[in-house]
Amino acid sequence: MRQPSLPTIKLLFSRSAGLCNICGQSVLEKDVVIGDMAHVIAHSPDGPRGLRGQSGDNSYENLILLCLKDHRIVDRKKDLYPAEMLLEKKRCFEENIKKRIQFDFEYDQDLTSLNNLFIYIPIKKFYGMVSDLPFKISINFDAAGIFQDYFKDDPTFYPFRDSKLTNYWDNLLYDMHKIDELVKGYFSGDKFITLEERMKPKKAPDDMTVIHCTYINEGGFMYMNKSVFNRNQRDFLESEMTKLVNIFLENYHCFIKYIHEQYRTVKW
Repeated sequence: MRQPSLPTIKLLFSRSAGLCNICGQSVLEKDVVIGDMAHVIAHSPDGPRGLRGQSGDNSYENLILLCLKDHRIVDRKKDLYPAEMLLEKKRCFEENIKKRIQFDFEYDQDLTSLNNLFIYIPIKKFYGMVSDLPFKISINFDAAGIFQDYFKDDPTFYPFRDSKLTNYWDNLLYDMHKIDELVKGYFSGDKFITLEERMKPKKAPDDMTVIHCTYINEGGFMYMNKSVFNRNQRDFLESEMTKLVNIFLENYHCFIKYIHEQYRTVKW
């Protein structure tokens, strides 16, 4: 009986990743094949699942990769392992292998993206940067600008392949944007003007009070100009900033936890 062709052997082993399609054990040991390329329909009509007037061939479609133990079982208990069942097991097993390979590729891509991103974004320091708001904030509390620059250099890395990771990251950027709007806004009387409104082309009011205006070298923080606020302004600012910081920290912890659980080898 002729052996399967080399292309058929390569296809069978590659699509099964060298694993038994039933138990999942490797059929390779130190580069030696310790399994079988079993026939779904036997070459002989009298063999397991053999058909009268039809000979099972050595095509990829008629072969399934099995360990020696499972090969013996399926041939001895051929009534429990009809051809249709074996073909379905083969199809499902190879499909799972394909998904695993695709997942591994996407996982590696996201891990590389995170490692590269965290070279420039001090993600683990963000907690300390905002913990004293609304009274002070680090001038290094920025991810959006760095992220956009990185994205321009490599637009393929985002969105991440992991949709949950993308969602966590989007939430984090949105929260940081809202904090930035509050930090860089101002009051017109007791009315607060956001950064977005502030950037619109119009004359600023004469009574504009900058929220955070003093950069100091020590520690690299911006301090709130509390002395120029009235009671209503301070209450508003402290209340709104506290809400935003709490939301940010909640999403921040979710993001960090998810990375710790799913991307354990990430370089922070």
